[in-house]
Amino acid sequence: MEDEEHFVIPLYQQLGGDGTDAPAKLFLGEHAKLREFMARIGAVTAALATQPDDRELLKLFDLEASYKNLLLHHDLRERNALYPRLLTRSSREQGTALAAALRSC
Repeated sequence: MEDEEHFVIPLYQQLGGDGTDAPAKLFLGEHAKLREFMARIGAVTAALATQPDDRELLKLFDLEASYKNLLLHHDLRERNALYPRLLTRSSREQGTALAAALRSC
C-alpha cells in the first residue's frame, strides 16, 4: 500500500486519473480501511494470546473474513481500473521509472 501511495497513485493522478479523482480517493480510502482492519485484527489477536475466549475468536474470524473480502475487491479494482489506465496513459519512460521505483522498495 505504501508503495502504491508513494509511486503508483501519484503517477495515476499526474496522468489525469479518470477526470474526477474519485478512484484515487477510493484507493487511498480503502488503504486506510485495510490498515484499520489490520490494527483491529492485531488487537484481538493480542487479547486472545493473553486470555483465550471463544467469542473473541469468532470476532477475529469475522474480522479476517471482512478484511479478506475488502482486499479481494480492492485488488480487483486495481487490476481492472488503476493499472490498466496507467499502462495506456503512461509513456515507456514513466513505466520504466515506476517499475524501477517499485523494485527498489
